[in-house]
Amino acid sequence: MADQAISKKHLQDLEKIYSPRQIEFILSELNETEMRIIDDTVGMLPEDYLYIAVANKLVRGKRTSAEYLSKRYHARNLRYFNWLQTNWLDEKNVLMGERLHRSPGGAELMKDAIEHDDALRFRVFFCLRYRTDNVLVERKIAA
Repeated sequence: MADQAISKKHLQDLEKIYSPRQIEFILSELNETEMRIIDDTVGMLPEDYLYIAVANKLVRGKRTSAEYLSKRYHARNLRYFNWLQTNWLDEKNVLMGERLHRSPGGAELMKDAIEHDDALRFRVFFCLRYRTDNVLVERKIAA
């Protein structure tokens, strides 16, 4: 999946935090641009690479599991969830603008968000990242 060369800085960050097997998985799911988005997003850390990589794989490969997870839990503090998601999307938009060499328009941003399943990917990331913190509330789902 990842098709860009990874910077020396990112490789060093990975080696400090993750096992060789985790690094291999992360590099198969994230590219340099996605790692930059995580790095530049206020509220996210290199420790979040693994959560985003798993979210990418779930959304792409096991969509029903990803949708179930995102429907099963919701953020206890919606303000924090919205703040973090907005920061993440802002960084994606900045990097998209760098790639286009101009500010992307609303239609372009929406198309990119839909194409990359940004809403579902972020909800799955949030559920995985904050599963042990007292941040999620389990919803009752009718059978």
